[in-house]
Amino acid sequence: MEFGLLKQIISRLTNLARRAKRKIPIIDNRFICISDISSTELCAVISSHFLRKGYYFPVYIFPDVNTRYGEKHESDSDGYISAMIGNETSVLIGNSISRMTGCNYVIYAGLSEYQKSYMGKYDFDVIDIQNVDEVEDKLREYIPIPKKTIRCRKSQILEGLAVAAGSGARLVIDDQADEIVPKKSESSDGLILVEKNTNYGVTSVIGLNYAASLGADTHIAESFDKNERGEIEEIINEWSRSKDKALFARISQEIEKRIIGIDFTRYQFATFFTNGLPYSLYLKNIIPFTYVNLSIRPDLFVCNSIGWETGGRFHSAVIFSPEFFKKDISGEETETVKNELDAQKYYVRLLLGNDATARNLDFHAQHFPYDILHICSHGGIADGYEVTEKFKDRDGNEHTVVYDEVVSFAVVGGEKPIEVTRKTAFVSFDGYKWMSKELKEQDYPSYVFKDMFRAMSLENDTKKAAPRKPKNNIPLANVIFTIDGFHQGMFRILSSHHSPVVFNNSCFSWGETSRFFISSGARGYIGTLWGIENDAAVKVGKFFYSAAKNNSVMTSLFNGLKEIKNTDSEDIYVYWGLHFTSISSQGVNLENSRERVFKELMRAFISWIKHIRELDDGEVRRNSIRVAGDLHKELVTNFSEDVIRKLSGRVRKIEQMIPKEVLQAESKEDHKSINQEESEQRFKTHRQKQK
Repeated sequence: MEFGLLKQIISRLTNLARRAKRKIPIIDNRFICISDISSTELCAVISSHFLRKGYYFPVYIFPDVNTRYGEKHESDSDGYISAMIGNETSVLIGNSISRMTGCNYVIYAGLSEYQKSYMGKYDFDVIDIQNVDEVEDKLREYIPIPKKTIRCRKSQILEGLAVAAGSGARLVIDDQADEIVPKKSESSDGLILVEKNTNYGVTSVIGLNYAASLGADTHIAESFDKNERGEIEEIINEWSRSKDKALFARISQEIEKRIIGIDFTRYQFATFFTNGLPYSLYLKNIIPFTYVNLSIRPDLFVCNSIGWETGGRFHSAVIFSPEFFKKDISGEETETVKNELDAQKYYVRLLLGNDATARNLDFHAQHFPYDILHICSHGGIADGYEVTEKFKDRDGNEHTVVYDEVVSFAVVGGEKPIEVTRKTAFVSFDGYKWMSKELKEQDYPSYVFKDMFRAMSLENDTKKAAPRKPKNNIPLANVIFTIDGFHQGMFRILSSHHSPVVFNNSCFSWGETSRFFISSGARGYIGTLWGIENDAAVKVGKFFYSAAKNNSVMTSLFNGLKEIKNTDSEDIYVYWGLHFTSISSQGVNLENSRERVFKELMRAFISWIKHIRELDDGEVRRNSIRVAGDLHKELVTNFSEDVIRKLSGRVRKIEQMIPKEVLQAESKEDHKSINQEESEQRFKTHRQKQK
């Protein structure tokens, strides 16, 4: 046997052994399922045929669309948003499948012709199943059909799937079946709690499929919807300031009724598939806890977490800090974090002091290749405006929508030196609380809300400015303070389309900010439930990175929490991620890390240049030029030697590709000085308003 082949076999066996030890399932890419977002029963029945311990059966969710792929729509038409959703979903699913090196067969579960048209651009071997009655006939050609069956009512479809997974049986829907009472095993070391997602039950199926891949115990809890999430976040914010026991009792009540009968102490870890209920706050972190957000593409989150755990790492990090805490008696954790990552051979990009601008955070978070983003800053709930806007729908009926608005500004340079970011959070519609039962009961046609969004986005001289009044501490509006203002955490991608771990060590960072990071591709996110004391943030931040070189993110954070036991900050941290996710860089060196970062920056830069050449003049092209300019600046500033050494004769050719506008945009960047004392004073004023 050749030495190279022997080495490959040994490496593969070593990786398999490591996976087994950390209980990392293997993605079963023989069959994958793409399900309509509302096809819960069908998706559950299909899944029951493929579930087995050690292997994760991937299910992807396709939202409802009413247009075909390739159709052209005006930006103000009903079909425009639908087409945008369809295109984005197909790209995300396609990329995820590519990362798992493809698949043998794709099962369409209840997809409409519209939905299928967006996936048609991929060359998949498709098994099209439209209803439950077709499942066995359609699958028999490809797999042996399990003889053992679990019969359940539609109302207990999730309970039925949980039982079927544990017994190797297929699921059969029978509304005359006896009630199912799931039993917990005696040997599992992990618990997966899955909330029933009332509106989109397919997301709950994903949680149960994941539990089956681990052989973990499952607990199905009653639903917890987005509207309840907002209320809980407001209660936590108020409780953190007042320590009112009645407020904590309200949180406890919501958690208690969902965990009845569970002895968490018999497990080594528990993962909560939830819409946003902080179980660990009530449970006091008695064991390591992790979370998966049911409302933010759990399909991609689980697949990304498994896939990126075994490959595609850069072994690099970004550390962001305006250095607000340097004068504090406890100082900052940033130097310790840098030293620890240096020791682990990470290539570290520092954004400190005057470099910690909103623009730098925006660019590096999205386009710089990294595995870890550490944020050390002030965070908080932003101030803004309450806006009351009237509009007429297409039938001529007048409506009133009330929403909160937060606006932030960032210096970006170029033709448009100031970038304005606007975030809205709806409060009410025609006097009914947004997302309330009462609003749903009005049964407005869907086009009414499409007309609402269209009216809100109009930017012409004929539109009158809607009345607005200042409002402090807008719920669900979490921000990250920068040296020149704040960033709202609204990202489209992270780490040049990769999947990093983010430790946002600022106040109030578990809520809205976490959702943007997760939806943009983070495979792990650590945030805080309320305003954390600097001493506690420093202790946990320092401990975490030291521990993480030999442990998972979950274990490192869990042990770090012991450092702040019996303080006002105990149980403040929440970790969105899976139990096995790690940030270890064992087996690499600094030169390799630097090389990987450089190659990715070059690849991204060339890709953006080609993209720019294909675009007509407009906002998209101007934004693309700005990104390309920042990438070019990053390369020539920090990798000049690499450019000369690695590219040699190709340098001139690449430079010839660069549109003049890219270099011009770079040269026009505003380098105005930033007064750190003024920045700090601005934050103190904000905190006083919060109190």
